[in-house]
This record gives sequence, structure tokens and C-alpha cells, in this order.
Amino acid sequence: MMLLLLVLLDLVVCGGQSFTYQVLIEPAVDPSSVLATVSTLSGPTSTLHPHGFLDGPPSSARFHHPAGIAARPNGGAYVADASNHAIRRVDGGGVVATIAGGDGPGFADGAGRAARFYNPHGVAVGPDGEIYVADTSNHAVRLVAANGVVTTLFRRKGYAIAEPRQVLAEATAAATSPPPASYTYEESNGKEDGPPQGGGAIAATGDPSGLWNPQGIAAWPNPDGSGVRGVLVADTDNHRVLLLSPPATGMGAWSLSLFAGSGSAGFSDGAASFASFSYPRGIALCPVDGAYQLLVADSTNHAIRVVKHTEVDDGGGTSTQVSTLAGDGAPGDDDSRTKREKPKASLLITSRLSARFAFPTGVACDDGHGGAVVADSSNHRIRQIRNDGVTVTVAGLSARGLADGVGGDAQFDRPFGITYDAQNNRYLVVDEVNAVVRAVSLRSDALISAAEPSGRRPARAVGEVVLAFAMALLGASALRVSSRVVSTW
Repeated sequence: MMLLLLVLLDLVVCGGQSFTYQVLIEPAVDPSSVLATVSTLSGPTSTLHPHGFLDGPPSSARFHHPAGIAARPNGGAYVADASNHAIRRVDGGGVVATIAGGDGPGFADGAGRAARFYNPHGVAVGPDGEIYVADTSNHAVRLVAANGVVTTLFRRKGYAIAEPRQVLAEATAAATSPPPASYTYEESNGKEDGPPQGGGAIAATGDPSGLWNPQGIAAWPNPDGSGVRGVLVADTDNHRVLLLSPPATGMGAWSLSLFAGSGSAGFSDGAASFASFSYPRGIALCPVDGAYQLLVADSTNHAIRVVKHTEVDDGGGTSTQVSTLAGDGAPGDDDSRTKREKPKASLLITSRLSARFAFPTGVACDDGHGGAVVADSSNHRIRQIRNDGVTVTVAGLSARGLADGVGGDAQFDRPFGITYDAQNNRYLVVDEVNAVVRAVSLRSDALISAAEPSGRRPARAVGEVVLAFAMALLGASALRVSSRVVSTW
């Protein structure tokens, strides 16, 4: 155990003015407590010819550029196996079975293997066990029912199936430039975009009235847990998040509306329709304090964003706001750290700098603590954002590879999607280039709640800080000390 003592004292003396400081003393986090143990759940343990399409036991199963993953209620997960154009089931022990698609790219509804997808990237599980799929290169949202029958909920304007009752009027003005005709590896996960086989004509280039390469998806449960209130979709190449809502009567087409994002690439927080994203990919809807917030892996902004949707109690409508949880728009691999700065007032203070990511593509809830766990794809790492704002690397190195182990001893090669497997208290990651599913287990004490940190107690005056410093040096347990001005006189 390393002894950590982080003293954050904003000691300001100017013009003879006196200050009262509130000092918070709490246990510091030992770095070893946030390291994760990584193991391979399904797929080959060697990087030699890892790709394929095969169901069966863990070591025999094969994937091809798996991109999305969603936990199953009874353990294990569903995987959007992008280049196999299939939805696969991985049980808690790693055994793999194909439940829909897999007979080549295309577009067709039907039962099981008769259905066809084209490069699906996102998958989510509804409260009734239905599977929702972001069928990326078909520009569609598909539903896999519990009996394995696949239907289409929405397809981009210009396609023949399941047009919504309404289109996005606000998007017409927002998305004025056409999506790119081709993509770099970082932007498209290495797969070419083109006309779906067996699917009909592509809509006019740049037509903003529907999805364009959707990659992330999340099911929004009804308050009573029966069915979904809607399905949230990362409309990746239109730089926004959309909401698909079921018909009120249970019959008819689903309707489409804007949830967040201006439709133009950018990096800005604020009200939902004015905030901007840049190629949002993985999303996760997380329960926090009796409500929900949506986490967004904003890939080419190299940031994790939060969309908070608030119902107004007096019936006055809703409020949806976008903020940034971590990342500053520049790529990097820095964890959160502190730095002594000299501001304009020539006063020494301590401030926390933002962590940096490199093309994050997957994000998962941290089991109710209000933070996130991130698949930091181009850094080949799994990162944890605690809800006190601290970002730490829990597994992986910047060097790509395939290795199980603890913390930095583990290696990934472009981890793309991540989900929390509550049944087995672990995170499951689709390691895209290695074509495997990995299990990532965090220590139980790794997630620290900023709202009620264990052992926190208020203290007053700088003398207590000095005492705390001595206690930390002499005692067996580390302390974390912070202070803030609460009054002046």
C-alpha cells in the first residue's frame, strides 16, 4: 500500500483580510485499490489469426471486429459482431451462440439467422429482455424480440421500411453538409461504408431527416419497468443523440425526436439543442439519485459527456442539459493530476487538470456511483472516472497487445465497447482488433462516492490541516485533506 497524502490548501493572504477555511479530511485512495484484473472471457488467447465466425466454447468461439456489447440480466452479454453482421450471445461462462444475422451483410427482417444486418455497432437490452440494435451501415434501429424475430423500428429516409410518423425539422437546418463518403480507421472502426446489400437505395447524400451511421444505443425503461419509454441512439455522423419513442397505443410506427446535439460537429456544453458533439459513439443510460443520466463517449472530442434530462415537477415540461464529465477536447493519455499554478492575482493555488482520452468509443455506468468506466480505444486502456472527478487508468497500457493480468500488465488492442455485468460484478469489454470479449473486475473499494465519502469529517482552521499532515505521516492509514474558504471578515 502506498501512502498518499493530497493536501489542497488555498492559503490566501492579501490586504490583512482574514479567512475561515473548511477543511475536509478523508481517506486517500491507494493506487492499488483501483487496479482491475483482466481475463479473456470468449475468443482466442493468441493474436495469430484471431478473426472468424464460430459459435461454441470460450476458446473456440470467434468474432470479427466486435464493436458493441450489452449485459444480459442473468449474466453474460449480447455482442454486436460488426464484420460478421450478427448479434451474438455470450453466457456467463463465455460460451457463444449466434441469435440473429450472420449470413453476410444485408437488410432483412425475420427470425434468427434469416435476418440480416450490415455492420451493427451498438446493442442494448430492454427491461423485458428485447434487444435493440444500432444497425450502423443500414442507418437503422432494429429490434430482436425474445423469440428471436428481428423487426425494424426505424430506417433512414429513402429506405422502404418503418419510416417514422415524423422527421426532425430542427435537423434539416442543422445538418447542411453531407457526411463523408469514406472514413479513416479512427472514424469508422476500419470498415468501409457503402450501399447495403439487399436493402434498397441509399437516401440522398446529406439528407438529415434520419440516422447516419448510428453506433450507440440505450434502452430507456418506463418508470414502472414495463417496456421502454424510448430508445436513445447516437446518430454518430450527424453529431447528435436522438430519441425513438414507441406509439402511444402500442400500434403503428415509432416517432423520432431530438434528444441532444445541434447536428453540427463541435464541443460545447449547455441546453440540449445548442450543445455540440463530434462523432458520438457509445452511450449508456445510468440511474443516479432516482433519475437517469446519459453518458456519451464523444469520440473525436476525446471526452465523456453527460446529458441530464429533468422532469419539471409542476408539469411545466422538461429540461435537458449537456455537460462534460472528463476530457478537454485534445487527445492524450493523462490521468487526473494536480498542478501548482500561478494565476493572474499572483496567488499560489492547487487546481485539478482534466484527464485526457484518445478516441473513447465505449462507456458504462459505474454501478450507481455517478461516474463512468470508459473504453479508451486509441489508448488501449480501460479508464475509470470517479464521481469526485478523478480519472484513473485501471487496466491496459498505451502499447497494444493481448495479455491478461492486473492493471498495466493487461493489454488490449482498441477496446471498443463496454458494459457492466451486474450478475457477476464485472465489466465486459469487446476488444475489437483482438476479436475477444474481456472481463474486467474492479476492486470493491475502487469506487468512491464524492457525496458521502467514507470517513469524511469537517474540520476548521489551518492548525487541523497541520495536525492531519502529521497524522498521515505517522499513522498507518493515508488521509486526503482539502480546504475551501467558507467566509471572510
